[in-house]
Amino acid sequence: MYGTIIVGFDGSDQARDGLALGRLLSGITGARLVAAAVYDGGGGMREAYRSEWRAEMRGTAETTLAEVGAGAETVAVDSSSAARGLHDLAEREEADLVVVGSCHRGRVGRVLAGSVGERLLHGAPCGVAIAPRGFGAAGSAAVGVVGVGYDGGPESRAALAGAVELARAAGARVRIVALVKPPERLGAKAGPVPAGEWAPLAGIRRELESAVDEALAQSPADVEVAAEVISGKTEDLGEQEDLDLLVIGSRGYGPMRRALLGSTSIPLVRHAKYPLIVFARGARPATGNAQPAAGATAET
Repeated sequence: MYGTIIVGFDGSDQARDGLALGRLLSGITGARLVAAAVYDGGGGMREAYRSEWRAEMRGTAETTLAEVGAGAETVAVDSSSAARGLHDLAEREEADLVVVGSCHRGRVGRVLAGSVGERLLHGAPCGVAIAPRGFGAAGSAAVGVVGVGYDGGPESRAALAGAVELARAAGARVRIVALVKPPERLGAKAGPVPAGEWAPLAGIRRELESAVDEALAQSPADVEVAAEVISGKTEDLGEQEDLDLLVIGSRGYGPMRRALLGSTSIPLVRHAKYPLIVFARGARPATGNAQPAAGATAET
């Protein structure tokens, strides 16, 4: 499923959460794991000062990367911003996934994409995974159930295919979750419209149930796949019980092989209580298992 996984690492607790998730996914898939520390090499400085500044910043990045330990390659990336550095590295390495931790403002055990995560999710060249705050400190994790947000569209079908591959590699089950989302009222009666007050909701549910039934009928025999149709807010996809991670598709427009935030992914990257993977639109097919390489710091 994944050939190369890149983790943004700056030594913070949030970065350690991302590294823990990267190690988990690399261990399941056999993917090459690359930890990247992005530093600003003083591109806007005068040449006379840039060399010294660049050497100092690169040294700091390499010291930080020394914490990563065995089982991952390390690379120090000179870039004007962390998001741009990870984006460019992912393109050069033809990565399949970039992993980051959640913003430090988030609640423990919840996903809350910070500025790096949200910028990556606006056009990353591959899938993006976000670890909940505290994921690294929680100890060893296992994947027993892979959830997938599903609406029957091509992006959600691609996400389902990716979830099945990941579940197969992990020896896990898949649970399809389709959401019937009532529209929101404005004004004095603000809030979701009750199911019985808007006739089209019944038709929407029937369409989703039909799409889910079709997905179940086409599911592989070697992976256990179950499904449910729920009603509620988008955030409810990130509140399901007994899921170990959630896979969702990118939005249905924009460049191919890009992870793009849409109306579903935006609330989830701010509220999900388990790791979230945004599957890139038009992602490459499975590349097979790559052996993790020994750690070595390189410059890009």
